[in-house]
Amino acid sequence: MVDLEKWDKKTPLPELLLAVWCLGEVRNLNKIEEQIGGTLLLKIINFFSRDYISLFEADLKIAFQYTAKLLQTANSIGVDWPGKSLFNFDLKYQLNYFIIDLWPPFLAAIFRQRHWIEGLDLETLIEYWPDEETHQFLIQRTIQGENGYIRNTALRLLTEHWPGEGTNQLIKKYFSELGVAASLYGKEHSRFGEVVFWKYAEKSQSLYCDPQQPISPKNIRKAAEEAGIPRNKIYEAVRSLSAHMGWDITKGSLAGKL
Repeated sequence: MVDLEKWDKKTPLPELLLAVWCLGEVRNLNKIEEQIGGTLLLKIINFFSRDYISLFEADLKIAFQYTAKLLQTANSIGVDWPGKSLFNFDLKYQLNYFIIDLWPPFLAAIFRQRHWIEGLDLETLIEYWPDEETHQFLIQRTIQGENGYIRNTALRLLTEHWPGEGTNQLIKKYFSELGVAASLYGKEHSRFGEVVFWKYAEKSQSLYCDPQQPISPKNIRKAAEEAGIPRNKIYEAVRSLSAHMGWDITKGSLAGKL
């Protein structure tokens, strides 16, 4: 089995990937000892929790390709993985930021524990449980999510998977609070109204601007370019959209209605 403490950080860990592949080729996984399967599972989880970037000498492309292949192979085994009881789930399990998006799909594929995923990733939740319970959970997250990112994500997923009157009512109710709702409401006005609430800043977790805050001049210029509006027409586009939204977008909805 791979010893990560002695790994040279250059060899692409063939033993770990090969071990998972071999496990996937076993026709009767019930014959695999719990300790063997569980030890392999913990090795993979240990790999995820380490200083991921340094393991690959900061070569992100190779790192991602290797991990994607590892997950693909592991996911093919899925819920039949032997020895799962050796892993004790902790919502605050420390992972490297680079692979944080890959962790929930791995957990969902192997363990199928819905309540774990509800606290980790809404995208994965809807992939594995696209049912009415998830529908209601996303509505609840839109209304009472811990932060704007969760609320925006929940509402975006509702518009993609459960479009209709109920979702439209949420958009109308929260378009002055949530960027995704503001974008969809602004889309009724124009292409500029849709894209001006997109966040163009680099290295931003959120995909949308907060409509409660002023939209920056830079973001407005980028949106105007995206919408094909010449610079000498930007002021008029902002004025017209602000009238549609009900507040001056350069000041934010918290500044009050027009």
